Amino acid sequence: MELKPHKYCPHPYIQMFFIAHYQDQHLIETLQQYLFKGHGQFPGLHRYVQLNIHPNEELDIVFHDLEHPYREVTIALDNNAFNWYGDITYIAIYISPYKDIDEDPKANAFHYQVINALLERGITLQVFKAEQLNDADAPLEKILADAAVAMLAKLDGIPWRLTAPVKRELTFGISAFKGKADGVPYLGCACNFSNDGTFEVFEVFQKHEVKLLAGFISYMTSRYIYEHEYPSRMVIHFYKKLSPKELEPIQKAIEELQLSKPIPIFLISMHQSPDILAFDMNSEDSMPNSGTIIKVGQHQYLLYNNGKFVNGHFDHNNSFPLPIKLEFDCTDKGLLEDKEVVIELIDQVFQFGHMYWGSLPQQGLPVSVLYPEMMARTLPYFKDGWIPGFGLRNLWFL
Repeated sequence: MELKPHKYCPHPYIQMFFIAHYQDQHLIETLQQYLFKGHGQFPGLHRYVQLNIHPNEELDIVFHDLEHPYREVTIALDNNAFNWYGDITYIAIYISPYKDIDEDPKANAFHYQVINALLERGITLQVFKAEQLNDADAPLEKILADAAVAMLAKLDGIPWRLTAPVKRELTFGISAFKGKADGVPYLGCACNFSNDGTFEVFEVFQKHEVKLLAGFISYMTSRYIYEHEYPSRMVIHFYKKLSPKELEPIQKAIEELQLSKPIPIFLISMHQSPDILAFDMNSEDSMPNSGTIIKVGQHQYLLYNNGKFVNGHFDHNNSFPLPIKLEFDCTDKGLLEDKEVVIELIDQVFQFGHMYWGSLPQQGLPVSVLYPEMMARTLPYFKDGWIPGFGLRNLWFL
């Protein structure tokens, strides 16, 4: 592989261990061989993403009880000889025995018991489904390649970034999601995304806790100013439209900081748009190129972020045909008339759409709203409804 990661994993010594149900124990050796020696066109972790990982078979965990894995896995983790005081970083390869976890809340809960036990101890993980590993027709090369990229990101590397310059601005992403397990609406929030792929922390709130969300944004704003510099603006990506009632606590929290100069707050609500579409009649497939921007109303725009570039072919299987509809608002209304500023902010949304590291194909939505939603989806399945602190600072969910 000629291309290298933008930022290599900074941890000098990484150990890997496996967690599997006893009926899937035979998959440990097979998967370890794939990860280190490669499989088909996948050349292995080191050659593909420059990850130097050492397997530690003494740490492997095999559990038996499918309905109470937390108890078994926790005891095994506590009995394992981890070197918590050295310079060793750990990653677990979890071979999940649960089928249809996205559709079965009970299986989902059992699945997340194992994840909870790891995150409580500051251990990130990569999940493989036993069902896929046992399927002779599964696209294993793609599964392994996607996992390798995700593992690099979880271990604080940066697989890739765009060439656009990094800006010093405060960016939040907020997504709303209703949990299948409990029916409770949640708000996931990710703080301070940068176009080099870094972020500060995630938080998840119930939908009625807008004041807590506002307090979180206020705190992170104050911390950013203390640790970096005064941001020229705040940008909030929201996967819905913020109502004046929802915006008011955020504005009030910022005002209460008594900043020496006001920070303009840009609100960009977005969703994938099936109601307004555009067509390129000069293209054989009629699909506009990725990056196409079309104004469709006052402070409203369509952005195509579909993976098709100039003279390129549109892959319907690995792309997102629907454009993103963006609607702008700002606490300083005059800035909405500045075309240069608006284009900059649309370009930021476009950049974040290319920063998804859970798989090689890009996503239609930017990670600033995609990641918080992915985080919020997991909350109902965690012990006592709380994600361990380490899990709020790591991309374990990819």
